[in-house]
Amino acid sequence: MKTFFKSDASNNSYFYTSNVFKIEVLLFFTNQIYLIMRKTLLLAAMLIATGIAFAQTPLTVAVNFSGTTTEGEAFDLFETLAGGQYVCVDFFYTT
Repeated sequence: MKTFFKSDASNNSYFYTSNVFKIEVLLFFTNQIYLIMRKTLLLAAMLIATGIAFAQTPLTVAVNFSGTTTEGEAFDLFETLAGGQYVCVDFFYTT
C-alpha cells in the first residue's frame, strides 16, 4: 500500500513512504522502549538487591533473645554463649 503525505513546504509537494519504512520506524521505537524497560528493570533489581544486602546484620553482631525449647526448657542466647556452647538456630514452620 502506498501512502502519500503532504509536506510542510509552501509549494504543496508530496512525498512517498512505503509500509516497509513504517515497519522500520515501528521496530526502531519498539526496540528503544524494550531497551528502556530492560535498563529500568535492571536498576530496580540492583536497588532491591542492595537493600536486601544492607538489611542483614554482620556476623559479629547477635541480638539476645529468650524462648522455650521444644522440651519446655527456658533458653537465653547470651547465657548459652557465655557458657562456651555453640548455638544453631533453626527456624521452621509447620501447619
